[in-house]
This record gives sequence, structure tokens and C-alpha cells, in this order.
Amino acid sequence: MDYVYICRAGDNEELRYSIRSVRNNASYNNLWVVGGKPDWYYGNFVEVQDVGNKFENIVECYKAIAQIGAISNEFVLMNDDFFILKPVGVMPIFHGGSLMEKIERYNNNGISNKYTRILLDAHKKMQKMRIKDPIDYDIHVPIVIDKTKIKEFIDLSLAPRSFYGNMFNIGGTNIKDVKVYNSKKMNFNSIVSYDDIAFLSTEDESFIKILPMLDSVFSTKSMYELY
Repeated sequence: MDYVYICRAGDNEELRYSIRSVRNNASYNNLWVVGGKPDWYYGNFVEVQDVGNKFENIVECYKAIAQIGAISNEFVLMNDDFFILKPVGVMPIFHGGSLMEKIERYNNNGISNKYTRILLDAHKKMQKMRIKDPIDYDIHVPIVIDKTKIKEFIDLSLAPRSFYGNMFNIGGTNIKDVKVYNSKKMNFNSIVSYDDIAFLSTEDESFIKILPMLDSVFSTKSMYELY
């Protein structure tokens, strides 16, 4: 099974350590970067031009992935700020529980933005499709995607992970999201300790704080780094 990153252009130290974590702790056939890439990255790459905001750009990357014959039909979808901290065999499936409960939690904590509006729109559309209580798959962990099914859901929403998970009833284990936030307004949703978890995610500000730990654990340069 291939590991596929949807990635932004420009300098990206998060990607460097994410790839190192995959090399250390996961089994895979090929690794791909789709979208943009940093200059240091050396490996399979498919460029996808930006078309709008980051959510729209992600959708375009999904569409590109569906057209790349060399990518395995089932692949592990990664973000550049996902880190695998412990060895994994078969990639487990995780979700964050009720999607509406997540939307309400964000709203109750004063977080009403484009992201929450996208989730609410996805929830309404899924309910119209008779998915009674949509599940939240938009959490910060890897997810296995069937490439052959992308065309069936990708134009329906800017929250493709949740649409995919609910449309195809992939199930999984309910977990607390594993993202570390630095901003005070997101404290309610930030993971407190990462000592006993297999997956971790960061934002730009929290990555700086987590970097010493990552550099200690994943100090060896990978084959995908020119420098």
C-alpha cells in the first residue's frame, strides 16, 4: 500500500519529519507527494496548481490522485503534519465520533469559521443522503482511501474525508483528535499528552515546540531528502 501526502508548496520541515516517521514506523510500497513540495524533497511527486483556498486545493489533489495509475488502489492518505510515533502494521481506522457534536463543540467555544461551515454543509448534505448521524473523519490521523471511489464523493463536499468515511461506512474506533494546538482559543481541542499515542499532529506554532522531540526520535535523514 502506498503512502500519499497532500502537501503545500514551499519550505516544509513538518513534511521532513513526517516522512521520517513513516520510514521508521510504517510498512509501505511507495511514497508520493501531491500538490506542492519543498526543494529538499526527492521522490515521487505530482504537481497540482492551487485553484483557491486550502480546502478547494485539497479537493483538486484528490482528483489528481484518482488519475495517477501508479498509486495503489488503496493508499494511506497523509497530511504533511502527521507523525507516526510507534510501529503500525495494518493502518487502523479512527474517527472522532458524532460530526454534529464536533460542530457544536467548536461553536460553543467561539470557533465559527470557514472550516466549521464546511463541516456543517457536509453534515446537511449527508443527512439528505439518509445518513442519520454522520461521523467525523476529519481528524488529524492517517486514513486509508480507496482510490477507485474518489470520483463518487469528491465533488460533493469540501470535507472529503468525512464524506468518504460515511458514504462507504468504513467504521473505525472513536478517539480524541491528536492535534497539538498552541493558540489559546483552540485549547479545548488540543491533546495534552502524547506519551502513549501512536499518532500526533501539529500546527505551525506547536510544531516548533514539538520539534526537539521529533528531531531526537527521527534524527536520521531519509532517502527522500536532498539536504
